Amino acid sequence: MVSLVTEYCEPCFYRKSFAGSGNYCDYICMVGKPRPCPAGDGCTVRILTKRSKPEPITISSKRGRPKVERTEEEIAALEYERRLKRREYDRMKYHKNKEKNRIRSQLYYANNKEKIAARHKAWNEKNRERANQYAREFRRRQKEAKKNGITT
Repeated sequence: MVSLVTEYCEPCFYRKSFAGSGNYCDYICMVGKPRPCPAGDGCTVRILTKRSKPEPITISSKRGRPKVERTEEEIAALEYERRLKRREYDRMKYHKNKEKNRIRSQLYYANNKEKIAARHKAWNEKNRERANQYAREFRRRQKEAKKNGITT
């Protein structure tokens, strides 16, 4: 196979080679359109690269992406969007839990009617007894006040 790529193309970005074959120009695959010039000494689209030393990429330690510089307005807009999304998520979660708890309480009341009724009855009796005790104490204090000549 005759190679169209010459020594002129040696440092070019588009130059590729396969094992056992010569060098070739991969411009059409990388750019997606045919070359505007012939490969070799008449090339006009040559891009020089340093194959031994690739350019270092700056990576942000937080996310592993290149750091993007943003203006204060862009940062404020992003923070506002994040707050809105978080608020929407919290609302959705609240309503989901509210519905779940409503169903849970309905099932609980349906399965434990007798137990709940007995508990309410005991609570009412206890409060009734407490109310009677307060009333007796109040009447006793009134009688005592009358004896001592104190009017309320």
